[in-house]
Amino acid sequence: MEPEFRILASGTMRTGGSLLSNMMCAHSKMFVFGERFHFFRFCYGRYDPLCEKSVRRLLEHQRLRLRYRFDIDFDADAVFEEVKKRGLTYPVIFDEGMKYFLNKIGRSIWGEYVAMQWRDIPAFLNMYDNGRAIHVYRDPRSVLSSWKRLSFASENQYLNTIFNWIDSMNCIERYRRELPEDRYLVLCYEDIMADPDTHAHKICDFIGVDFEDGMLKPETWHDRLPKGLLINPRSAHEGENIRGFSTSRTKNWVKNLESWEIALVEHLCHDLLERFGYEFHQEAYSTADIHKGLEALGRQPLMMQRLNHLLSTGEGNPLYYNDPTDPKCWAAAKRDIAAKFTEAEAEDAKDYFEELDEIEAMLNAAYPEG
Repeated sequence: MEPEFRILASGTMRTGGSLLSNMMCAHSKMFVFGERFHFFRFCYGRYDPLCEKSVRRLLEHQRLRLRYRFDIDFDADAVFEEVKKRGLTYPVIFDEGMKYFLNKIGRSIWGEYVAMQWRDIPAFLNMYDNGRAIHVYRDPRSVLSSWKRLSFASENQYLNTIFNWIDSMNCIERYRRELPEDRYLVLCYEDIMADPDTHAHKICDFIGVDFEDGMLKPETWHDRLPKGLLINPRSAHEGENIRGFSTSRTKNWVKNLESWEIALVEHLCHDLLERFGYEFHQEAYSTADIHKGLEALGRQPLMMQRLNHLLSTGEGNPLYYNDPTDPKCWAAAKRDIAAKFTEAEAEDAKDYFEELDEIEAMLNAAYPEG
């Protein structure tokens, strides 16, 4: 069955992706996979040239990653058979992969929320005539405060979120000019928290479905889908299983960031903060605070490179500090938080890599000519 709509949602890390995907999944027609399938991160453009062997490799790699990281079953063989019927293209692969989950739960609209993939929004909209994109943003000081507490990044690498936020906001301004407003929606995390009713209606109007009041009843969200298909919300400041709407979470950064961190964000993001209506914490900061922030960036060569690029071009950066496609940066299913796969779960990592080798041996036997 052809999905009524296909949705891609994105924003920086710690921008309320679990809140958005869970709220949308509370609708009887929608299934929005949050931070799981990650088609653009792990699949798109990575298996060229597409042929039966490479498509099977892609799907087997997805099966393995979903099982080890999230304990989610994915029938790669069944999806492969459906892909072959329609053609070996990335849009078909993405669609059939998502339809596998959509059909299991009897919904008619699929979506995926993925952090850090806003630059793939134009490509996604070109893939599907009925595609819709949602771009979420949040106060960069909140993003920094939250990521600082949850990330396993060493030393001052969490400051990379500043460059991510700038890139996301620059793209929002550009996409608002270039993309059709009936296919591209911008949402502010703080606004959702302050007025969830209005924004739930806005999302439904944008997608073209009737509003359902279950979207505003977070206590029921996890009863609406099978275990494992929703993100378990985790607040950096309040712990796990934090569901629903709370304006208190929008100001946690005030007490959790040091003065030099706030100064650095407001210094580098100054113009964008103004244009998007955020208030400054202080009218001015000491030279010492700003210098301390710049010095912290300077201790990381990659961060210094990104700072210099920002100062010379005004552009941020859409990339994490570490490579999220590298299994050494993953966590296994039993620890679905930011933690390193190979250090925290050595046996899981060993089994994962052994199965990767088994997949390759299977493919070479099935397709001996390449």
